[in-house]
Amino acid sequence: MTISDADFAAWLAAESRPRVMLVELDWLLNADPIGFDVNVANASRGATATATSEDPSGSYPPSAAIDGERTGAGAYWAADPTQPLPQALTVTFNGLYLVDRVALYSRQDGAPVTPVENATPCFLHQIKIADVQVWAGAEWITVASLDGNFQAKRTLTFAPRYTTAIRVVVNASADGKATIVEVEALTPSAVTGTEYLATHPFIAKPTDSRPNQIYRSIVKRLPGFVQRMNDLLIGRTTANLGAIEVVSSQLTDAWLFERSWIGRGVRLYVGDLTWSRDDYRAVWHGVIGDLRVQDDTTLVVEARDMQHLLSQPLRVSEVPAGPLLMRPMPVAIGNVFNAPAILLDEATHLYAFHDGSTDGITQVRDRGVSVSFTDLGNGTFTLPSQPVGRVTVDAKGAVGGDGPVRTAADIIRYLVVALGYLDDDDLDVDSFATLNALCPQLLALYTNAVGKTVLDLVDEVCATVGAFSAVTRDGRFYVQRLDFDGTPVMTITESADIAVGGLRVEKILPPVRDIRIVAGRNYSPNTYTTGGSGSGVSETNVNTYQNAHRSMGKAVNATATAATVPRARVYRVSGDAASTVSAIAKDEGAYVSLFTNQADAQAEAERRMRLWGFTRYLFSVTCNIKPLTLRLGDTVRLVHRRYGLAGGRNGVVVSLDARFAQRKTVLGVMV
Repeated sequence: MTISDADFAAWLAAESRPRVMLVELDWLLNADPIGFDVNVANASRGATATATSEDPSGSYPPSAAIDGERTGAGAYWAADPTQPLPQALTVTFNGLYLVDRVALYSRQDGAPVTPVENATPCFLHQIKIADVQVWAGAEWITVASLDGNFQAKRTLTFAPRYTTAIRVVVNASADGKATIVEVEALTPSAVTGTEYLATHPFIAKPTDSRPNQIYRSIVKRLPGFVQRMNDLLIGRTTANLGAIEVVSSQLTDAWLFERSWIGRGVRLYVGDLTWSRDDYRAVWHGVIGDLRVQDDTTLVVEARDMQHLLSQPLRVSEVPAGPLLMRPMPVAIGNVFNAPAILLDEATHLYAFHDGSTDGITQVRDRGVSVSFTDLGNGTFTLPSQPVGRVTVDAKGAVGGDGPVRTAADIIRYLVVALGYLDDDDLDVDSFATLNALCPQLLALYTNAVGKTVLDLVDEVCATVGAFSAVTRDGRFYVQRLDFDGTPVMTITESADIAVGGLRVEKILPPVRDIRIVAGRNYSPNTYTTGGSGSGVSETNVNTYQNAHRSMGKAVNATATAATVPRARVYRVSGDAASTVSAIAKDEGAYVSLFTNQADAQAEAERRMRLWGFTRYLFSVTCNIKPLTLRLGDTVRLVHRRYGLAGGRNGVVVSLDARFAQRKTVLGVMV
């Protein structure tokens, strides 16, 4: 039986069935500080070797077994042939290491070659039976054994162990003598894995994509899923799943001491105990922020939204030379105006304005005056002589895999993938395509990257076009413009969905009076004087270079009055009487945008006025778990006998609070 979306919605609405929550936690095996797959049993890393005996000739010392020579063409360790087996070789490391494999090399029959695992047979001198032991601080513990060997190289794998030494005990060999060409003790590979947990005992069916997977019933408590837009309804959303409590008495110390969890994936699914695993629905995907011990019986997994990965500085190169040595390289995206260039090499007059390939430079200025330059095509250029003042540049910035990066969706993708910490597989690509279609305007962004996180810059892009960024329930980063004209994806009614007393008005937002948006940002405002001393700065340019922006768009609410519209609002501000301003002396209070053209700023101001030019209402709606399938930005239809909703009214979901334990969802809906 396949559970359809309608079946799932009906199941969510039913009160009788238990909700089973499945939790999948990814982990990475810890590496020693020296890294993965490193042989710590080597003399070059400070290891030493001793043995229970050695050949009296002195030609086959224990140290020969840790010299890196694997063929046996040179020296190897040989025990005293007069001493009976077993004989043992001990390798002591230069510190404490995590190891999970020991490779043993035997003497070969013919001409020595570099042996291949299980592919280089030998029958005359090989180690046939042996034990691998690790030092546990007070005793030797056998962790792996070899029996019936006929190969020149055999690798024995065991559960990772922290130890300072290993010992190989040769119990039997083809010629009755203990000889070892080489022994290696390796730190683990970059091994990953997943822990499968649940609130109830659950086993996947044989027909599931992961057949017969066992989910251990050790989840004690799950937090609610909370996601909301910020107060401006643009930019990043807030999401913090919080703590997942797990019964620690059934776990091993490996969870704490042998695995890395931070930044790894965490996934939550909900369904019925009788369903196939493949019919469960994803309700939350994110990353692990921390793993900690709460008490003797409880471990706590701190889960975070995928946006958590983007709350880090841009991944850019460091300035390689010059007065800003080791500072982050600047980033220029789109057609930037008057962006400051940084000096890399005073001798060659080498400057940079972007970390990577660009679409070209339009003009370079020395203290406001256009000068000649040589564009090196990689975000740098040279001047023919020493400049007299500040060097700025007009340029066509970053080039991505699909060409110049200029529109909102393309810029956000460039920020989170090329300069951020996500892959294309982490993106909801359909949302990016939709945003590109809705917002084709050309934008420009320049930053020196100092103190800036990826999300800081994503917010600047979103704020320009009235969009927001969030994460879907299956962990995909998505972008969406805030609009009120979408088609409802769900109808929420008083009779079937809304709890008694579950509808209330949270806020009333009166219509705005006007909206101003500035465009054509000047990234290096300066005050110059005209003429004189060969400055070459015209009067027009003096005005242009001193302003933070070159143009403004403005929309005015013709029906609003001072008596009905408060002038002081956090995200709605009043401004000058003129509808457009090309030369701006002051632009305090206006929306700062990344638009390069005044017409685009004007169009966006008018669009926002259509959104906010009349009273809006924010409702809090407490209902059953049915809206669990919604996401921020979805349009829903509210039907209720109060607040003028009897005939139904469309609204946008601006917050989600899924309370699994209470079988409730609290929505914030703006109508």
